[in-house]
Amino acid sequence: MESQGSLSTRWGIDNDYGKLNDVLLGIPAHFQWVEAGPLIGRTLANAHMTGVKFDLQRAMAQHAEMVSIYEQNGVSCHFLDSDEVLHRNFFARDSSAMTPWGALICHMQLKCRRADYVTAIKFYQDNEIPIWQFATAGHFEGGDFNIIEPGRVLIGYCGERSEQAGSEQVAQWVRSKGWEAVVAP
Repeated sequence: MESQGSLSTRWGIDNDYGKLNDVLLGIPAHFQWVEAGPLIGRTLANAHMTGVKFDLQRAMAQHAEMVSIYEQNGVSCHFLDSDEVLHRNFFARDSSAMTPWGALICHMQLKCRRADYVTAIKFYQDNEIPIWQFATAGHFEGGDFNIIEPGRVLIGYCGERSEQAGSEQVAQWVRSKGWEAVVAP
């Protein structure tokens, strides 16, 4: 997020490459490995052969190290509320995306992630950060929203997470603001 002033007036981005001043993160306090797509499914199914094990304490330590690196580089870290039911809401870039017009609240496809938007909405409301739009036409995740440069957005979809209908809806909103939006599978 960029701009000046208090958190309530400091919001919005117009590119994905400028100086990062603020970042929205989740806290993996309730993170669990649960069936959440093909990659995790394969990991879980083959854990007995690979020896890969989930370690919450290690995940928490890695997260703390990441936060420390952000803070050492002058980035203010802001956090979604942790929720024991939302095992994966610490992946904050999925439930929302920041735009020049406010937050875009996303509609995630994976059943175990569908309610993650709740903590994102709460964060934005509590900090008086405008919510611009809510993706409703199809599933859409914030990681598929990329501001290539001011005035130009690349919006992806693969069908497994973001769907074409959701991506096209977001692209139309961006175009209505006078920006170019390219949707790519």
